[in-house]
Amino acid sequence: MTSLRFVNHPLEEEYHSHTSDWSDGKNTLEEMRAKAKALKLKRLMITDHCTTDSTSLYCKGRTGNRRNPEDRNISDLELGFGVEADILDEEGGIRQDIQGVRFGFNILSLHGSTYVGDPTKVTDGMINAMIRHNINLIGHPYDFHLGKMDVKRIVACANAHRIGVEFNCKSVLNGNADMEGVMTVLNEANRLYFTTDAHSTDNLETYRRDGLTFLREEGFSLIYDGGLI
Repeated sequence: MTSLRFVNHPLEEEYHSHTSDWSDGKNTLEEMRAKAKALKLKRLMITDHCTTDSTSLYCKGRTGNRRNPEDRNISDLELGFGVEADILDEEGGIRQDIQGVRFGFNILSLHGSTYVGDPTKVTDGMINAMIRHNINLIGHPYDFHLGKMDVKRIVACANAHRIGVEFNCKSVLNGNADMEGVMTVLNEANRLYFTTDAHSTDNLETYRRDGLTFLREEGFSLIYDGGLI
């Protein structure tokens, strides 16, 4: 049995989630926070998508009320804020703000709808972005967006720069992940995060439960601070 050592405790800390206030989530910040407390999470990071253009869902939020991003700075022990930034091109250009506001925790992901560079050089773009920008976590590098990325190169660069790489429950459970890439992350990432990529209060619970079940059925034991989870 192979052991996985996570930076965050899968049952206590969430580092990738979305709301309807600034992004494509189905529930508000307050609803997500209440659910996290009900699940006895000790840390919930709200990481809504960066603003791509003034008409997009990611700018207006699902509700269209465009809450002031500064509202996200109100935090306590259970709540933190970041942004899911987008890689834009092979040179490593990224978008990492929400309506002009930046935050201290940055997930870097590829979404085909916002990438404008050479689609055959997305891996180069991810690596250049890690070198050029302050990135904390690489989001779902094994997703099917513009074809397969070289996950081994991405993980090696992340390791060299002490950047985390996520096991994204949403991608894996919804069948949007190249499993070879997923296994590369699980076996080679030095700073491995367990995330749900929750877009609803239900996701916070079910993706966590089913993601842990998936890992155990694949023969992994889960470790945090030296103890089994």
